Amino acid sequence: MAGFAILLAMPSVGAAEPSEHSLGPPTLGAWLQLQETEASRDCTYARQDAERSADALAFAARGLTQCVERRGHGDACHSAFFAVRSAHGDYSAAVSRLRHVCR
Repeated sequence: MAGFAILLAMPSVGAAEPSEHSLGPPTLGAWLQLQETEASRDCTYARQDAERSADALAFAARGLTQCVERRGHGDACHSAFFAVRSAHGDYSAAVSRLRHVCR
């Protein structure tokens, strides 16, 4: 989408010289600001995803803890363990993405 906005700001081939009312080509500063805004938004999304993943992992871990404390040696604890393992994988991936995106 950012490329589309830049194309709109550039004069078309064969167009007359820019007047005081035309946008003209974007400046380097404007382009860098756009890149920073996109990077900031991506970092925010990555941080929110990591927070949601952390919440899901904590929830799954509490479920496993409760199952073990009840001495539930059946399928429920087995399922709770796999829920923790899955949530941990999601959390690990989210943290990795956060570190990559929010440098």
